[in-house]
Amino acid sequence: MSQAIAAPAIPRPILAERAVPYLVWLVVSLVLSFLWSIGHYANGDVDDLLKAHEVRFLLESGDIFNRTLPGILQPEPFASHWPWIVDLPYAAVAFVLRPLIGLDSALSVAFFCVPLLLLAALLFFLRKMIATFGFANPALVLVASTFITLRALGEFEPGRIDYHNLQMLLLVVVLWLTIIPGRRAAFASGVAAALMQAAGMELALFVVLVFAIRALDFVGGKEDGAVSLQLFGLSLAGTATALFFVTTAPGSYAQPLCDRYSSPVATALIMAGMSFAIVPVLGRHAGPVPRFLMLAICGAGSAVTVALLFPGCMAGPYAGLSDYLRVHWLGRIYQEGSLFDHRDFVVSVQLFYLAVQLAGALAAVVAAYVARGRDRAWGVLALFAVLAVVHAILYFRYLRFMPLFAGPGLAYALGAILPPRMARGFAGRIQPPSMRLLPMLPGVALALGLLGYHLAAGAEEITLEGVEIAETCVLENLEPYRWPAGARVLASPLIGIRLISEPSATVTAIPFHTGSVGIERALRFFDPATVDPRSIMDEAQATHVAVCARRNAVPVPRLAARFPLAMGLIDGRPPAWLTECPLPSDATLRVYRLASEPVDACPTIGPKG
Repeated sequence: MSQAIAAPAIPRPILAERAVPYLVWLVVSLVLSFLWSIGHYANGDVDDLLKAHEVRFLLESGDIFNRTLPGILQPEPFASHWPWIVDLPYAAVAFVLRPLIGLDSALSVAFFCVPLLLLAALLFFLRKMIATFGFANPALVLVASTFITLRALGEFEPGRIDYHNLQMLLLVVVLWLTIIPGRRAAFASGVAAALMQAAGMELALFVVLVFAIRALDFVGGKEDGAVSLQLFGLSLAGTATALFFVTTAPGSYAQPLCDRYSSPVATALIMAGMSFAIVPVLGRHAGPVPRFLMLAICGAGSAVTVALLFPGCMAGPYAGLSDYLRVHWLGRIYQEGSLFDHRDFVVSVQLFYLAVQLAGALAAVVAAYVARGRDRAWGVLALFAVLAVVHAILYFRYLRFMPLFAGPGLAYALGAILPPRMARGFAGRIQPPSMRLLPMLPGVALALGLLGYHLAAGAEEITLEGVEIAETCVLENLEPYRWPAGARVLASPLIGIRLISEPSATVTAIPFHTGSVGIERALRFFDPATVDPRSIMDEAQATHVAVCARRNAVPVPRLAARFPLAMGLIDGRPPAWLTECPLPSDATLRVYRLASEPVDACPTIGPKG
């Protein structure tokens, strides 16, 4: 009687491993939803308030090209610099639900669900990107990546409806498509790169990096490099053209708007795409040097053409800001500085978090060096990671993107440090170097360098502005104010953005650079150097002034002497040309009407919710 011989077991992914991405999404979603439920917004800012106002207006008006938002009169109209396509996910969900549950409830559902759905998409593509590195257990690496990215994932918290979460998703998609070979990936990456640029200007250098990688594939004679570059160029040019006509109002095609997707950016993308489509045909039989020269000439020609056609945009997206605003407003916005300006961030417990991210991001550079060009995934990741690190150091607002590139590098570094049995899940195609701490050293050294710089530089002297005196209250709990018809409120930009959520409010300033005229008037109104603040109200055509209230507070003679108007208003001591409106004694704001306005021209406070 013969005995059956057992067939060798075939390794297959266990159910738990397949379920890890879903479990990660569920856990992170629950954490973010809990933070939302207790009113803690890890990454939230006033952008969410303007976006909510913008999405509501898009649904109410139905006009995708009209970016002039109601309720904001400086008295010049205010136009949003965000294209309507970044509002589309929220508007689409609310549009479907509005007939069933009404507009307000539909918007609430959209603002809660869409960020979590974008998070699911991000984790899906992050898992695909991690799979390209040959780790023995990509699911484990995904868990590690999510853990060190958790703070950045606050961009996907319910209610966090700014466009940065969409940018993060597109950035991971572009990275994955740049890593994987094939013509379809090249074509899709052109579409994704154009979408990423249309969503916001911040990631322009990453788009340029993708251009460089695709061009080097062609110059170096990589298999399918010529065809892939052609497909990338055609999809880039085609998508850029389509997005231009989709986002630009008819009749405004020639208007250059330097801070958003408009004719300058579209022209640059289209010219780059067409260059990538044409040069491979011309250089089919040429060597690397002629190919490089042809691409360099096309690139230089495109840059010169854009500069000649749109010279005003060479000064950057903030070209329209006055010197006064650059000093008294833009330079004081926290995220507009560099890590060299943020001693409170570096010299704190956040330094450890920063060091882990830097170590993970720059460990990819060590892995790419060890691979010596034998592994495309590590080479591409290293380039993206270095650019992300430079971005984060020089411009604090980019810190949110750096953690996206830290996970694989951190797994590689752990594979070098941990004992072999513990590091089994982190073993990839590229073996770590013999010096176990080498992958961690660049990032840790950089973090210590930043710490040393701040310790040597010492504390920075903090100065106050009059407008900051006027907004020193907890604005998150601002009551719903009901304003009389025709009221126009002059307030600090941060108070102004809180008031536009009320349908009856019209404000003269909110903290966005496209409303720079209103911002400057608000700042100059509270600036003690302004001789005649009443004239500022006349310029803004304002009827009311709103400031934070200090009730029954101890006088501060030093501040009262430095900021007589701001301190007088928050303490209830207005100039003769303003009269205080009667509001409850516990109201967050003090509101003043022009003395020339009728006695009943004052707001009331309605019930919350």
